[in-house]
Amino acid sequence: MENITWEFLATFAGATTAVTILTQGLKKFFPVDPKWIALFLALAVSFGVQVFYHMANAPADYIMSAFNALWLTLASVGGFECVLKPIKKCIDSYRYGGYGK
Repeated sequence: MENITWEFLATFAGATTAVTILTQGLKKFFPVDPKWIALFLALAVSFGVQVFYHMANAPADYIMSAFNALWLTLASVGGFECVLKPIKKCIDSYRYGGYGK
C-alpha cells in the first residue's frame, strides 16, 4: 500500500497535507518561525513535483512552481491556525481544568 505518491503530491490537497505534516514534525528541531519552515518545504515539494513528476524544464514552469509554493504555504499555515490549533486549545483547556477558559 502506498500512502504518499507523486500523483498524490501533484494535487493541491496532497502537497498541502505533506507540507503541513512535515512542518509540524520539523518545527521542534529548528529554532525559526514555523511559517518559514512551511515556505521552504512548500518550495521543495512544488519544485520536486515539477522535476520528478511533470519532468518540466521550462523557466515558466519553475516560476509557476514558486507561485504555487506560496499558495501551499498559505494553505498549510492557515489550515493549522484555523483548524488544528483551536482543537488543541480546546483539548488542553479541558484536560487542564475548566472547559472553554
